[in-house]
Amino acid sequence: MRIIFCIIFLSSLSTATYSAENKAYRIQGHIGSNFLSMLESDLKRVYFKTKKTQRRRASKFNIPEITMLIKGQPHLPETDKTYLLEIFKYISRLGITILELSGPGGDIKNAFGLGLLIKNLKLDTVVPKGKLCASACSYLYLQGQTKTMLEGSSLMFHLGVIYQGDNQFKLKKCHAFDYEKCELSAYAQLVLENYRRFINSLPEMIRKDVMSHKDRYVDRNEAQKFRITGKAEKIYSSFK
Repeated sequence: MRIIFCIIFLSSLSTATYSAENKAYRIQGHIGSNFLSMLESDLKRVYFKTKKTQRRRASKFNIPEITMLIKGQPHLPETDKTYLLEIFKYISRLGITILELSGPGGDIKNAFGLGLLIKNLKLDTVVPKGKLCASACSYLYLQGQTKTMLEGSSLMFHLGVIYQGDNQFKLKKCHAFDYEKCELSAYAQLVLENYRRFINSLPEMIRKDVMSHKDRYVDRNEAQKFRITGKAEKIYSSFK
């Protein structure tokens, strides 16, 4: 028996496929401004389409503790907290323990909340065969407890950027290592400070390239060399 939930974030398109074992949820595509709302909506739809006998509550989750963690996040928008609480509810009720991730990344502000859940729920993360997990996606991937890249997959790291300004043609780039020069909201500063710690945690060779404003691609072999992915591929053979 295998459970795979697939969601694609492209404009307003959202699709899910379901079968029945691994208790996994697949996220692919761009992480846009409505990322959390679409994620919550799709998980809800999948949950109510799933037979009661196939709903497996994940007993390892401490529901009161995670709820307080989300509610207690400083500067996190209340709408994001509401979506994250619902996302957590359905992850728990469906017993999801694995997230399969791929895509070009997107808005790091919208990835931040899901990153909190991945890390604190100790979810496993997987990049599927032949796929790229870039930017905000790579941030989410490295929040996983057990991290696995399948054959031909790769990651891409670069400096996280939040844009400042009202004129779309004159936006100022504020990245994780110079955001103090920008007039950002407390939440945007929190996100960039967290992303700065994320970049600083990368292996030195990768971090140096990122700090040189490069898009740093890392294939599976290099990721294994730097121990930012595991070798537990057999566990996820169903994703090949």
